[in-house]
Amino acid sequence: MIFEGLTGHETVKESLGRSLACDRISNAYVFEGSQGVGKKLCAKLFSQALVCENNNACGSCPLCVQALAGTLPDIITLTKDRDRASVGVDNVREQIISEVFLKPRNARRKIFIIEYGDELSVEAQNALLKVLEEPPSYVTFIICVTSKEKLLSTVLSRSQVVSFFPLGTNLVCDYLIRNYNISPERANVLAKLSQGSIGTAIELCQNPDKQTRIEKSIQSLVNLKKNSLKLREMVEFLTEEKENITEIIDYLMTFLRDCVMVKTHKDSLCVFADRISEIRVFTENISKKQLISAFDKLSNLKLSLKQNLNFNATVSEATMRIWEDLHDKGSGHQI
Repeated sequence: MIFEGLTGHETVKESLGRSLACDRISNAYVFEGSQGVGKKLCAKLFSQALVCENNNACGSCPLCVQALAGTLPDIITLTKDRDRASVGVDNVREQIISEVFLKPRNARRKIFIIEYGDELSVEAQNALLKVLEEPPSYVTFIICVTSKEKLLSTVLSRSQVVSFFPLGTNLVCDYLIRNYNISPERANVLAKLSQGSIGTAIELCQNPDKQTRIEKSIQSLVNLKKNSLKLREMVEFLTEEKENITEIIDYLMTFLRDCVMVKTHKDSLCVFADRISEIRVFTENISKKQLISAFDKLSNLKLSLKQNLNFNATVSEATMRIWEDLHDKGSGHQI
C-alpha cells in the first residue's frame, strides 16, 4: 500500500519498506535514476509513509491527507528561482537551513525533498553538507538526481543511494494501455522511445507537440533522400527547433538504427515498429554502411553542440554530410 501507484522498482519498494518496518530511517537518501523513471513520485510516497500515523501511507489519517494535499508543513520541497539555471546557496539557506533545526510541527519527522538535485550548485551542496554532517535525528533529506556523479563525494558519503533503473518495455507498455486510450501497437512504440521512463512515455502520449516533432523529424530525414533541395528544408527545421535539437537528434538516430535493423532482417527489434513499410521504402538503394555513417554523423553532431560551437554552421555542416552519406554512389549497396 505504501508505494501504490509507483510502477515497477520492486527492489526499491522492498528496501524502503523494510526500513520503514524496522524504523531504520537514514537522515539522507539520494534517489538516482533517469528523468521520468519514478524518483520524484517515490520520494513523495516515501515521505507520506514517514509522517503517516499508521506508518504505511494509509492515505486516511490527518497527516496523510495533508501530505497528499501538499499542505503538511513538515514536508518541504526545495524550489529554485525561476530566472536561474541552478539551485543556489541562498535557496538552501532560506528553505532548508532556516528550517532544519526547528522540530516538526505535526509529524514525528521533518522531510526535505530536493527534486532537482542535478541543479544544486557546488556552493549549495557545501551549505547542505554542513547540515548533513550533524543532522537532527528527526530530519530526512531526499535528493533526486539523474546521476549521483553530479553530487559532491562528501554529500554522497553521508547519504544512502537508492538506484532507479529503467523499466522494462512491457511494464511501460501495459501502463500506457491501462491508463490511456491508445492501441497496443502505439503503446509499444512509445514505451520503446521512452527508454524505460514512464514519465517520458506519458509526455510522448499526451503532448501533441512531441508527437508532431517526431513526425517532422523523421519526415525531414526521409525527404533528405529525395534531392538536394531538401537540404535547406532540413537545416531550417533543425534551426527552428534549436531548443529541442537533442530530442530531435535522438529521434533521427533511433530511426536510422531501425533502418539498419530492417536491412539486417531484424524487424522485431525496431522501435518504430509502426513504420516498417516506410523504412523499407527509405532504405531502398541505401547500404547498411551508408546508414551507419549517417548515424555516426548525428552522434558527432550531438557531441559538437555540447561544445557551444556555432549552432547554424554546425547543423548545416552535419546535414550536408548526412545527405552525402545517403547519396554516396561509391560506398557499394551490397553491404
